Amino acid sequence: LTVITNGDYRLHEINAAVFSDYLAFIRTTLVNLEHLDLSQARFYNDTIPRSALESRKNIEYAYNLPKGNLPKLERVDLPPVVSVDWYAFRNLPALKNINLPNTRHIAAQAFEGCVSLRAVNAPKLETLGQGAFFRGESLSGIVLPKLNVLEGDAFASSQVNRIALPRTVTINTYDFSVETLLLLDRKHENRLGKIKIHQNSPLDILVNGRFELSKDFFVPYSSDMHPTRIFLHPYTMPHFNPQLTAEEITVAVGTSADIPIRFTDKNVSLGMAWGHSDNPSSAQITADGKISALAPGNAVLTLTDIVADVTLQAGKNAHVFSNWPVELKNPLQLRVKVE
Repeated sequence: LTVITNGDYRLHEINAAVFSDYLAFIRTTLVNLEHLDLSQARFYNDTIPRSALESRKNIEYAYNLPKGNLPKLERVDLPPVVSVDWYAFRNLPALKNINLPNTRHIAAQAFEGCVSLRAVNAPKLETLGQGAFFRGESLSGIVLPKLNVLEGDAFASSQVNRIALPRTVTINTYDFSVETLLLLDRKHENRLGKIKIHQNSPLDILVNGRFELSKDFFVPYSSDMHPTRIFLHPYTMPHFNPQLTAEEITVAVGTSADIPIRFTDKNVSLGMAWGHSDNPSSAQITADGKISALAPGNAVLTLTDIVADVTLQAGKNAHVFSNWPVELKNPLQLRVKVE
């Protein structure tokens, strides 16, 4: 356990097996914590445990867990976990992004109350639990290309208005007031899954190729005030092929810079990038996806995961989907000189 102090506690790294007493210490003691690096840590069953970093200052925990308060935690770097258990990151008001490249299951209310969370990468996610992103006030959209089951109210009281899911997904929800649902094709599949939606506003459905409304698809809510309408539009998938526009950049100490990356498709732009630095005391990637120049020196930034903002044209309308996972065949490396 390494703690870096500059007047306030700032946990930098845990590179050992993570036990409940470690998490209790973090939750209850390091109230000024901004960045937690667990990328080299090990969790039992590759699962982030229940209430791992849950922040509840004035409410006693169930199961006799101590209260927690992490109001400044902006960034958590995780190892390749398979599951995130109940309440794991609940009520972290400053958390800005989360990278889950290997995660297949997110349990109920895992990110409830993360009001600053805007970037989520979960390309292999299969199940999303009830209320998982409840009150996600900064999350405008998400793309989950492998999702099988979306449970009730996963995005309730959030700003999510555009979601991309496989066309065979099972949706069981009574709060799905999104504007656009993009149905992604899987190879050799041309049917719609079991979608049960309580939709109280117009819904655009973007879908390619042959499409049939199955008997399990229904939108039960309709009234004179909020008529339920379904529109079907074809769309064209974007091309990504991300590449760095420069192998080396120079950044003035104390400033930040954008990551120099471009995509084949002009309708694709960088949303967020995750990676690591071989000299984090000189330069590193911030919680906002910028390059931060901290001290004179040289560093190599290795980008391992990225999500993009994608604009899809469907009919006369353009739809912007945030947090679209982009596959990197190999990590991208950028040399940074800080002067």
